[in-house]
Amino acid sequence: MKFINAQMIPGILTLYNDKITFKAKGIIENHEIKSLFPFNELQSVKFGLSLTPFRITIMESDGEPWLFDQVPRKDGNKFVELYNVLHS
Repeated sequence: MKFINAQMIPGILTLYNDKITFKAKGIIENHEIKSLFPFNELQSVKFGLSLTPFRITIMESDGEPWLFDQVPRKDGNKFVELYNVLHS
């Protein structure tokens, strides 16, 4: 599953069976601060409201939060639902 506009940096979050990846678009393409989120290093993945309609928050096991804003509501709900199914 993919969608655009993450962390105020345009890009794509992709959900796999064992990981989530982020691929930036535009001038920072291939220079992402972090692009790989293996499930075994994650504490939680949540979806909710933010100042820029909706947000996915990926919380790493060490407590580091990664915020992905401007997520379409339908896509964000589905993304987190699928993550929960795959991770359970």
